[in-house]
Amino acid sequence: VGAGEPTWTTGQVVADRYEIRGEIGRGGMGSVYDAFDQRLERPVAIKVIAAELAADPGIRERFLREARAQARLNHRAVVPIYYIGEQDGLWFFAMELIDGASLAELTRDAPLDPTEAIELLMEIADALRLAQLRGIIHRDLKPSNLLVDESGRVKIADFGLAKAVDSAQAESGPSGALTGKGEVLGTPLYMAPEQAQGKATDHRADMYALGATFYQLLSGRPVFTANTPMAIVVKHCTEAPTPLREIAEGVPPALAAVIERLLAKAPEQRYPDYEALIADLVAARPKQATRGGFWVRSVAWTIDLLPLMLFSLFLKGWGLLLFAAYCVLGWWRWGATFGKWVLRLQVRQRDGAGLPGLGRAAGRYALLFWPLIAATIVDVLYNALQ
Repeated sequence: VGAGEPTWTTGQVVADRYEIRGEIGRGGMGSVYDAFDQRLERPVAIKVIAAELAADPGIRERFLREARAQARLNHRAVVPIYYIGEQDGLWFFAMELIDGASLAELTRDAPLDPTEAIELLMEIADALRLAQLRGIIHRDLKPSNLLVDESGRVKIADFGLAKAVDSAQAESGPSGALTGKGEVLGTPLYMAPEQAQGKATDHRADMYALGATFYQLLSGRPVFTANTPMAIVVKHCTEAPTPLREIAEGVPPALAAVIERLLAKAPEQRYPDYEALIADLVAARPKQATRGGFWVRSVAWTIDLLPLMLFSLFLKGWGLLLFAAYCVLGWWRWGATFGKWVLRLQVRQRDGAGLPGLGRAAGRYALLFWPLIAATIVDVLYNALQ
């Protein structure tokens, strides 16, 4: 609701318990307020239906359906509903006040880090898994509806278009158009083709929206753009998106493959359920290497020194060169020599990344073994001068 006076004023007490502290924002069906629960002594957010829409039975039912759907999903990644009530003929519900920002706001200046994206995707997918089990589809997933609190935890908000799967299909009617006053419900930038075409939808429509959302978060641009919403919808139905890694080279291939499968045009080509999606996200996580404590690393070094002793015993100075090649090759190609491989350790940089490049591996060897290298050079020179 873009115009008109606020429904409630600062200082007003709603339902004999919620003190209004200010308006947070307005949307298609009403306003959201920052409030304080005087009984439980905690901050809350209150969403109230717009006064000019309150008399419309369809809008009122949709508003109540949002609260009920959200309340049925008891999950850490869903904004919880605390209370639903009526004040002066206006329905409202109180929910958790998220002290943070949406993913749309957090990625305004820079794309999302791929590793962080995987973790956020897994949290959201787990919440949507519960929604699938409850027979609920969100139908309007997008960056502005994904909130991140001050601890970094993501929460799904705004279930204003949520429906039970059987109800959503019944609502479509003979033409299959999911409409509100003649308009297809949803946000064109993230809308699944079947939803845009008014066909029956299920949890896989949310998967498409999730793919479109994270395509944008990772690349900094939407899957499709056009001059009109309808033109964007047409592109979702007919055009293939630009491969994610062509516009966001830092996205790992495994994560890009997940996003591209979520964006498949046909629902049956997407993931059959969220368990399958989560499994692929787990596989796409960066491989974590164990650093190991002092004694573990000492054992690894002891194992690695055995070849040095054998090489030096039989090959003298050439043995040191062979040992150097053994270490450099191991660090360069696999991030570990035999001793570290046995104990599942890997050479890592301070930021946790692998040790790239032959030159860096050789430099590491020179840094660690310079006394031995220097002693060998001195010994070779001494013997040559005798």
